[in-house]
Amino acid sequence: MNVDRSKSLIKQLIQKVLLITTVGIFGLGSTTYLLLINRLDSVQKQIVKSNAEAVRVFDEYFIRLKASVITASNLLQATDDFQYSILQIASLNNSIVDILIMNKKGDINYQYHAFGRPNTSKYKYPELLKTELLFGEIVLSKIAYEEEISTIDLVTPLFDELGIQTSILMVRVDLTELWNKTLDIKVGQSGYAYIVDREGYLISHRNRSYLVNQTLTLNDLLDRTLESIAEKELNLYQGLEKKWVFASGKPLNVVPWFAIVEQPIQEALYPLLIPATMVASVLIFVVFLLYDIIIFFRDRIIDPLRKLSSAVENAERGEAIVNITLATDDEFSQLATVLANTSLENAELYHTLENKVEERTAELEVANQEITILNNKLKAENIRLSSELDVAKKIQKMVLPKAAELEEISSLDIAGSMEPADEVGGDYYDVLKQGDRLKISIGDVTGHGLESGVLMLMTQTAVRTLQKVNETNPVNFLEVLNQTIYDNLQRMNCDKSLTLSIVDYHDGMITLSGQHEELIVVRTNGEIEIIDTIDLGFPIGLDEEIREFISQTEVYLNFEDVVVLYTDGITEATNIDQAQYGLKRLCGVIVKHRDKSAEEIRKEIIKDVRGFIGKQKVFDDITLVVLKQK
Repeated sequence: MNVDRSKSLIKQLIQKVLLITTVGIFGLGSTTYLLLINRLDSVQKQIVKSNAEAVRVFDEYFIRLKASVITASNLLQATDDFQYSILQIASLNNSIVDILIMNKKGDINYQYHAFGRPNTSKYKYPELLKTELLFGEIVLSKIAYEEEISTIDLVTPLFDELGIQTSILMVRVDLTELWNKTLDIKVGQSGYAYIVDREGYLISHRNRSYLVNQTLTLNDLLDRTLESIAEKELNLYQGLEKKWVFASGKPLNVVPWFAIVEQPIQEALYPLLIPATMVASVLIFVVFLLYDIIIFFRDRIIDPLRKLSSAVENAERGEAIVNITLATDDEFSQLATVLANTSLENAELYHTLENKVEERTAELEVANQEITILNNKLKAENIRLSSELDVAKKIQKMVLPKAAELEEISSLDIAGSMEPADEVGGDYYDVLKQGDRLKISIGDVTGHGLESGVLMLMTQTAVRTLQKVNETNPVNFLEVLNQTIYDNLQRMNCDKSLTLSIVDYHDGMITLSGQHEELIVVRTNGEIEIIDTIDLGFPIGLDEEIREFISQTEVYLNFEDVVVLYTDGITEATNIDQAQYGLKRLCGVIVKHRDKSAEEIRKEIIKDVRGFIGKQKVFDDITLVVLKQK
């Protein structure tokens, strides 16, 4: 019997697998692309914001500097006592190092110098003195570099009572304060700002070696003009330190200079590393899984069916089925053995009893071999299941919040951990950031093992999804979450559920909803507040409708107040005498170490729990989240 190749099972399976793989790759690729676009948009907003802040800071600096010079000129024009007036001028700004009063030829009529600085016989920038200036106008010199400091001259005319220019005032300023302001401007963790003039020469940079070397302009160093940088909100190029950076440039409003901010691309795109790694890992896992399915289907189903079909056709023609060789030892192998034995029994119906005894003996030997093979197969299957549980455990840990995410949160000091008792734990916690709001969740699935781990992952995904769609109403949030988990558990025919508390945080205010263990608040003076959650919700996945059970309560946090969320793996941990750790002992540890950081408090709690348990076996997952108001 010939089989139409176009209708072959293996070909149909390959077509389905290729379709699924293509859809999966397209979906993962689209997700990665959207993550990249979203991150680039965030980077652009941060860079532009930092650039605007730099312009504001530098403008304020020069406004104050020019105001000092204008005030100085007014003082000098109002009195003939130059010595007293110049001392007053020097006190206006600590950055003033030299003051000169001279004529248009550069001849110095009066001079003042900060301690240790030499007198000047002739002004070194005579071209500035030839500029015709009106009252209140100021002209800037080029930057001068004197050993460890850089200076700039501000020149303005002095007039008598009749409005006739009598002399010129020069105020020389140490730009160290400007350099310090440049260092104070932060762009992410390692980004920086600097100033250049319109000709491209560096005015202020965190690396002073660039300032001393004034033979090359920014155009020469970056191979691009200031105008090309300023016309785009976000630029990508290799910066002065030979690292690829995102950058933005804007002109200052007070002086004819440019403020430029740069952030290394590695830092800017680092938040994409974890999701990109997860996407790649999932893609590789799916490809290998689908390949394994195809090979399994071909070797364990298609090939045995073809050989059995051929043997049956031979039997129909009256030929005895002597042997059907299959590469597998499963139901098909057993069926092949039955067909062969039945055929041989019919062909040898008239053989002697001795031959039949020998045949039965041979069959017993074959059966014994099959039992041995099946036993080996069972061992291999146990090894495979153990490997799958290891993979599930790794995937479970991958979705927990990373330390880098928690460190980016400016309003709270957060530390958390989860230690599963079995290969796959049933505890869950997460910290999600949406704008300036945080959503902290903690839960405990009934039981342990793979099903509990899967329910934990479903819960994490549902919470993240609801947070992404900006569902802020606690009742709606928990109701939709419960319906999602409940429907999935019904499909899985699984009787598990979980307790879950949701903490919404914004600007020092905590909103708590959902039923779980008590929430502990320790104030800075050691006062303890324990908030029972029994009336704030209902176990998730236990019933289809829980809206009527959901409520919420609010707690305001003061500076350095501590909040602790935990699962019963801590309070119900037992020692060798079967005594429980308890809520009272947990509160005592928190109060004792409340002045430490969140991570140090977390370590002290875990250390105390481990010391209490001793050599006793850990029977439940240990999960802990510590919050501290900054």
